[in-house]
Amino acid sequence: MSKWEQSTIPAFVMQETSVRILAAVDGRSFDVVILAAGKSKNAIGGKPILYLPETLKAAVPLFEGAAVNAHRFGQEFDHVADDAVDKSVFALNTVGVLEGVHYGEDALRGRLVLHEGADFIAGLLKLSIERDKPLVGLSIDARGEIEFRVHEGEEVAAVTSLNESPTVDIVSRPAAGGEIVRLAASMQKEKPMPKPEDTKPQGGEDKPEAAEAKPVKEAVADKAATDLRDFKENLAKEREDFRKELDEMQKAHKCGLLLERRLAESNLPDEARELVREKFDGQVFEEDALDERIGMVRKLTASADKTGEVDTPIKIGKERRDRCDIALQHMWCQNTHLAESVEKELREEGLDPIVSLHKFTRENFGVDLTDGLGSMDTRRRLKESLTTSSWAEVFGDNANKALLRQYPHPDYTDWRKIVRVVPLKDFQTQHMIRMGGYGNLPTVVEGANYTALTSPGDEEQTYSAVKKGGTDDLTREMILADDVGAIARLIPGLNVSASRTLYEYVFDLITIAGQPTMGYDSTTLFHADHSNLGTTALATAEVGVVWKAMQKYAELTSSKRLGVRPKFLCVPVDLAETAFGIVKPLSEYAPGETTNQAWVRTMMLEVIVVMHWTNTKDHFYVADPTLYEGFVMGFVGGNQAPQLFVQDLANVGAGFDSDSQIFKIRHEYGGTPVDHRAFYAEDVA
Repeated sequence: MSKWEQSTIPAFVMQETSVRILAAVDGRSFDVVILAAGKSKNAIGGKPILYLPETLKAAVPLFEGAAVNAHRFGQEFDHVADDAVDKSVFALNTVGVLEGVHYGEDALRGRLVLHEGADFIAGLLKLSIERDKPLVGLSIDARGEIEFRVHEGEEVAAVTSLNESPTVDIVSRPAAGGEIVRLAASMQKEKPMPKPEDTKPQGGEDKPEAAEAKPVKEAVADKAATDLRDFKENLAKEREDFRKELDEMQKAHKCGLLLERRLAESNLPDEARELVREKFDGQVFEEDALDERIGMVRKLTASADKTGEVDTPIKIGKERRDRCDIALQHMWCQNTHLAESVEKELREEGLDPIVSLHKFTRENFGVDLTDGLGSMDTRRRLKESLTTSSWAEVFGDNANKALLRQYPHPDYTDWRKIVRVVPLKDFQTQHMIRMGGYGNLPTVVEGANYTALTSPGDEEQTYSAVKKGGTDDLTREMILADDVGAIARLIPGLNVSASRTLYEYVFDLITIAGQPTMGYDSTTLFHADHSNLGTTALATAEVGVVWKAMQKYAELTSSKRLGVRPKFLCVPVDLAETAFGIVKPLSEYAPGETTNQAWVRTMMLEVIVVMHWTNTKDHFYVADPTLYEGFVMGFVGGNQAPQLFVQDLANVGAGFDSDSQIFKIRHEYGGTPVDHRAFYAEDVA
């Protein structure tokens, strides 16, 4: 295994998540969604869990036939604790299995089949569907491995495998999302059982004398059945009353939390907050009523305040800082490829775009940008969590978040196609060691000893990471001008610079002018000794020549042919039209074209147009890095995106010397071609 091979980060993941019940197929069968692909609301280490489609597809055998259990503890159904002395004693609590598990419509789906002895559970599930109110649900515990990676600009904990059989249990409080959606037609048509008093003898009319002659044992049995029915009805009523009382208590608790959060966000004086609290404290109320009361008190307070600056453009809803983040993200990203996404976020929260940074900071942070970069507005004092010190933190964090969301620029991502990415610990020299191969196995004659194989040799290529970066100033003049457009262009500009720098770094290393010397033979990457250098102009016939040459590349030590196939044809802008004409799909094969032209199109070459190459004739072929590892790119700390730092102290450094705020961008990486056998160059005169 190569030293630079990236391995999955092993982790013990015990993820409780709900099983979504879609429909009841019959009295004991329910269609369910077991796990949905995408980001979960749960997190590991502060990073949201991402379920990959390929992980869920591979998990089908784990869930097929999985037992479903019901463990009752007092009045609740729940999972068995991990520290249970002997879980085998709970085997009799198995109530059903999952069958027909498959992956479809971005989710792992299946059917819950309950056995005949699980009528009570089936009844609760049916009742939940009929009343559209979950009395019980299903929840799973799964264990597996994760890998931290960046997904859509956000660092996530991607579940790469589920390596143990999951536990599926009936629970009284399933995780969020476990609601029952609808009732199948077959269940809706079921008829209720007749009540005992409606049942008549088969002879037709009731006969009192027959009832009087009924044996005593049967009479006792009837009374017991009646008592049991009454007991069940009373128990169901008590349970429903208890649930209603519990719901009311929960609503009151949630309303209390909502009241305090709204008051904290309201920016009202303490006396005004008490006016709101007196009306709603300890009560169950609607959110709109609370908002209306706060709005009325705010108007009264504003009319008494000569400055009239109690109101805020950040409306009540999410946490105030979250809404400030959304507004700032829109400012940074509105003129980038993320424009549609940030516009949607802004609309969903009912926010207006930032048209004046002065007004935004003054009304939400108490910061007057006309008096330095972070001084306190003397006209009022904020008492909530967003204070003067919060502005520098929010501004810096939000700028860095915007850079991560925008990176990389879509025009500069083709470099990823030809390399393999690995994490680096530091800036020390990286030794990339490639092992050769064994020859064919010799025949062992009966009774003879095995012969020793020739041990493969190795080749080593080295490289070190470099630090790329720079600074730019947000000057006092720009701030006083309050030009939101000019300020917002700062982050997109830095993103383009960082993306383009990495793009050119990679592609320059596979040119004749920028090629490295291979450490294992002190020969340049493209050389006659490597059999990977030609001088012929780009043409259909020459593509076939290159394909044959790469097929004949020999493995180190064994000298066996590797059968390398070119995957990418890298050309300058000047050769783009010619290249696309050569590799157009075989379906466009026209009468009169040669067999050679049709054959070249079966190679499925992908053209990469390298924008900054100025040599108008040279072109290069690269093998698929997932099959033939030829180029390695390492990122320090595994950070593939650049980092942004904002100086937030107004009394030191540039903030003091030149009334400016410093933005520093840093990107740390290094890489090199590690095997000449993955490349072929045409150095055309």
